Amino acid sequence: MVDGATVGTFLQRLGFADILLWLLTFAIVYGVLGQLNIPKSKEARAIIAIVTGLLVLFAVPTALISFIAKMSTSFVLVAIGLLVLLVFLEAAGIKHKVPHVDKSGKPTGKFEEMPFFSKHPYIMGITFLIIAILVFVGAGGLSVLGWKIPYGFDIIGVVFLIAIIIAILWIMGTKDEEQ
Repeated sequence: MVDGATVGTFLQRLGFADILLWLLTFAIVYGVLGQLNIPKSKEARAIIAIVTGLLVLFAVPTALISFIAKMSTSFVLVAIGLLVLLVFLEAAGIKHKVPHVDKSGKPTGKFEEMPFFSKHPYIMGITFLIIAILVFVGAGGLSVLGWKIPYGFDIIGVVFLIAIIIAILWIMGTKDEEQ
């Protein structure tokens, strides 16, 4: 049973991380109920999702809430970094030339320019997966799972930065070879 003092302290500590967790829970529950079309009424789905989100807030420990806040902040920073990378790639004019084909599938002899991300979707997908794993680990995800983090694990950030620099140099080098 929840008493008035518990609800009062809960409302006092309600911050951005709590709101983010509630919104995430609400969106997932509402989306699943919408896909399953259970119940038929949208209003009933919304009420179920709101109540489920509030129950999750009362049940989840504060450490998990701060972890989710750190992870979401890291993902926002990664998204901004990727947007900056896209701007630099477009400004540098890094594109792949692909033979143009007509409707019958025969080459026309002309070439189309294609962005790097469209040419190598699997490489980009694997890269984004690695970035997501690094954000999870950097936000303290291993400790949330109960795994001990070895001493000196911060070296992974330096290795990741070096890998990014090498990838950019490789991309710039392949552009020079094409010309």
